[in-house]
Amino acid sequence: MNKKWIAAAELAAGLVLLALFLFEVVGVVPYSIFVVLAGGGLLVAGARRTGLTRRRNRTS
Repeated sequence: MNKKWIAAAELAAGLVLLALFLFEVVGVVPYSIFVVLAGGGLLVAGARRTGLTRRRNRTS
């Protein structure tokens, strides 16, 4: 699978999870802090993967 699509999917999933938490859709669920941690992790992974992909494309 193309790494750009994986990065975009990670970024989108992280944003969706954080938005659900911010709008208190999952805020009432016990252990909802894990939603924030997972969303942040996906955002960081997606941003890192996007940066690596851009650097590889720039040098090629």
